[in-house]
Amino acid sequence: MIDHFNKQQWLNYVTDQVSDTDRLEYEEHLYTCEQCLLTYTQCVEEMTSTLPVIENEEDISKQVMNSIQPKETKQKLIHKPLFQYVVAASITMVLMTSGVFQQVAMQQDQFEHETQDKPPVSQELTNKISDFLNDLPTNLRGGQKDE
Repeated sequence: MIDHFNKQQWLNYVTDQVSDTDRLEYEEHLYTCEQCLLTYTQCVEEMTSTLPVIENEEDISKQVMNSIQPKETKQKLIHKPLFQYVVAASITMVLMTSGVFQQVAMQQDQFEHETQDKPPVSQELTNKISDFLNDLPTNLRGGQKDE
């Protein structure tokens, strides 16, 4: 492998006058050699000065932007509100005719009756504590001994 490529070789690389295999070799060499990287950047800068100057850059950019057609996107059927309403109504009708809503209402009524029959948990807890305290001997409660 060559230690360094000369300026003419880098100019040939920049102007695309090298073979593909040589191009790969040049590119790999750029990763490891700082001196050749500097020579390469100098060649690129020299080549940019030889490029023609573009006049009316704004006009050209406007022409390019105007030539780009906006992409027309079609809204998918699944994203259309009418389709969503039809699907929701269909599901509602199926659930109504199958009796799902009636079963849910019956279970809710049954649950309400079960919860109304039971006393509140706080009431049960208060009763148990009260019974426990009543069962304690009087001397443990801080009262007088029975004589």
